[in-house]
Amino acid sequence: MLWWGMIGAGFYAIWHARNAIHFQNSILSTKTLLHSIRLQLHEIDFLSQGTTRNSVAKLCILRRVCILGRPSKAPKITEVMWHAPPIFQVKINTDGAARGSPGLAGFGGIFRDRLGGVLGFFAGSLGIAYALEAELQAVIHAIHLASQKGWHSLWIENDSTLVIHFLSSLKHDVPWRFSTIWFNCRAMIASMSVKVSHIYREGNQVADCLANFGATQVGIHWWDSCSPCAFAAYCRDLTGFPNYRFQL
Repeated sequence: MLWWGMIGAGFYAIWHARNAIHFQNSILSTKTLLHSIRLQLHEIDFLSQGTTRNSVAKLCILRRVCILGRPSKAPKITEVMWHAPPIFQVKINTDGAARGSPGLAGFGGIFRDRLGGVLGFFAGSLGIAYALEAELQAVIHAIHLASQKGWHSLWIENDSTLVIHFLSSLKHDVPWRFSTIWFNCRAMIASMSVKVSHIYREGNQVADCLANFGATQVGIHWWDSCSPCAFAAYCRDLTGFPNYRFQL
């Protein structure tokens, strides 16, 4: 509202100056015009209930016209870090991605040991699907791979609270397309030692890169060493650098 007010106040001042010249044969000075605009802006600022966006450029403009405005609340900054699993446990981070609702979808995940070392990467295409279906497929595929490789002590981490609910609950209220394979997946989990946890997307960047890669490819891919599409995110986790989540 304040920015529109600046435009309106400017036009009004010009219109007022034009009328003074045309009807009163008087010329308003530039200083008088700017003073009139500032008075109107102060009134708009006083009546406005909205807040400004905390960008440096906009705050500088407000200061130039001597207006404080109402800055929005500073964001809450949360440090998000990936943590390695305990000894003898394999940690799996998974993610799903859909470019639309529905849209081209993919899934991906990474297996890591207690030192953060790579045990394997995977990424796959799901065709046209919803994001939740991609998230579920990522977990299902990860469990199947873990079972095949004989990894039975697992820590599954995902950035979807709904998927975490499905994993933690005995209910099978998943999309019908996945009801059968989800039931089989739960049967596998029952024979394993599995810990489940949620992580913000900012700390799940490796799996996110793999899921987005899967959405653009065909078929399912496996890497024994670090996948090029997730190399930068993996190195960040391995060196212990945090990611940051900004919340209002």
